[in-house]
Amino acid sequence: MGHKTSAMDDRYTIIDDEAIDDAVVKMNDYQKRQSMISPTANLEIQLASVSDKEWDRIVSMRQSKQADRAAS
Repeated sequence: MGHKTSAMDDRYTIIDDEAIDDAVVKMNDYQKRQSMISPTANLEIQLASVSDKEWDRIVSMRQSKQADRAAS
C-alpha cells in the first residue's frame, strides 16, 4: 500500500468477533439494498467463496494483533 510501517494496516484490522458479525450484517443489508445480491442470498455461501489465501491472511492479521495486545 506504500506505507512505511504496518501501523495503517493495524489501524483498520478488526479483531473483535462482535464487530465482524456486525460488519457482515451491515454489508449484507447494503448489498441487498443495492441489488448486488438477492434478498434470499445465503451469507454462508458468500463466506465459502473467500479464497484460502485470503482467509489465511485474515487469520494471520488477527493472530498478530492478538499477540501485540498480549505483549502490551
